[in-house]
Amino acid sequence: MGWENVETPRVVMVYLDVHREALLRAMHNELDGQIGRAEDPDISDEVRATAEADTALLEKLIAALEREHDLSVDAMLARYGERRLTPEEFEKHLGHLPTDGEG
Repeated sequence: MGWENVETPRVVMVYLDVHREALLRAMHNELDGQIGRAEDPDISDEVRATAEADTALLEKLIAALEREHDLSVDAMLARYGERRLTPEEFEKHLGHLPTDGEG
């Protein structure tokens, strides 16, 4: 994976359910490279600043991608600003559902 310096950002669609692990590996590899560049004492201030900005962006992207991978009910509710229904709300909206053995 490499980065291009482009004047106009492009939208790229990636099927995360299929490519999540490969994308995370590539991003972690690139992050390691950017951290190494930022710590290189022989580079210019401009290159260092770019590497530091790229590092910050990669860290945010990785965190978001890893957070999205949490498929727990609580995580999904939090992502969409929702909450669990109370038992009363559940009964009101969905009615009584049979339990095991009531069937």
